[in-house]
Amino acid sequence: MDIFKLNNKGFTLIEIAITIAVVGIIGVAFSGFFINSARIIDAVDEREKAVMIAQQEMEELKARGYIALKDQYIESDEEYIDDEYKTVSSDEGFPDYNISLKIEDVETGLYKIELTNSWNDNQEVKLVTYISER
Repeated sequence: MDIFKLNNKGFTLIEIAITIAVVGIIGVAFSGFFINSARIIDAVDEREKAVMIAQQEMEELKARGYIALKDQYIESDEEYIDDEYKTVSSDEGFPDYNISLKIEDVETGLYKIELTNSWNDNQEVKLVTYISER
């Protein structure tokens, strides 16, 4: 009688096919999360680089001082605007960053500096600071 007893120690083909289908459906669902995460990480990298470039440019302007800014940018006008102040290119896969500068004479002895770093035609970072005559 033991010869006719079935050996149930393995998996059937149907069980394996169902398992593969379930794992595939779960894998497709999770792949969407990974793809979206990769896009978000790329956007954050671009923004982080834009902020670092803008901060570096702002620090260079502040280091020049009030008199140097007055001599170089402010002539007879109370405002200096340069929409194409600087372009920073990158060959690391980042876009070109276009920096614009606005220096405004707020009151005697005080300048307002606005530095805008834009990229991809619709994204920008704006930094604002004040510098005074000492």
